[in-house]
Amino acid sequence: MAKSINLDCTKREISTKGKLKSLRKQDMVPGIIYGKDVSPLPLAFRRADLNRVFRVKGGLYRLNISGEKPAMALLREVQRKPMTGEIIHVDFMQVKMTEKITAMVPVVVVGEEELVKQGAILQAGLKEVEIECLPGDLPDSLQLDVSGKSMGDTVLVQDLEHPEGVRILTDLNAVALVISHPAREAEETDKTAEAAGGDEAAGGETPGE
Repeated sequence: MAKSINLDCTKREISTKGKLKSLRKQDMVPGIIYGKDVSPLPLAFRRADLNRVFRVKGGLYRLNISGEKPAMALLREVQRKPMTGEIIHVDFMQVKMTEKITAMVPVVVVGEEELVKQGAILQAGLKEVEIECLPGDLPDSLQLDVSGKSMGDTVLVQDLEHPEGVRILTDLNAVALVISHPAREAEETDKTAEAAGGDEAAGGETPGE
């Protein structure tokens, strides 16, 4: 299960572009927390704190807001500079520990060692799935155990391991993973290449043009 991650922050006023720029020059990052039955509250975070906590997998945060009661929240959006990846804004959604939430969690494949030794090709159909649970039951990820699978098998979302209290909302019949034989994969690639070559030949110049 995901453990809550402590993150200190302070309240801030709704700022102009100039004030936001000044805030960022102080190595602070503007953000906001919002939620059901609560007014949006502009916040400011130390950049170093965000960089530290975002290195850790986690979906549930305990925001220690200066002058306010701590708030439990989910990270909803991180805005970054396109070229540098520098964090420029963060959005959090406040949650109640007694009310169920929906969230996207990553799918982690385990038990693939023997298949890899056999040369199998594992093609992920889904990298994450949507779930519903109480905030305290929010998992870091859901495991997809393929230790008993063979080449040629298709693994569905319903095969995902999930703890009690967690309900998967993604279509249970959706393909989560395909385990392909390497020779078959190469054959399909060759057929595609041959078809492309034939199309190019058919579209070539006509003699005498």
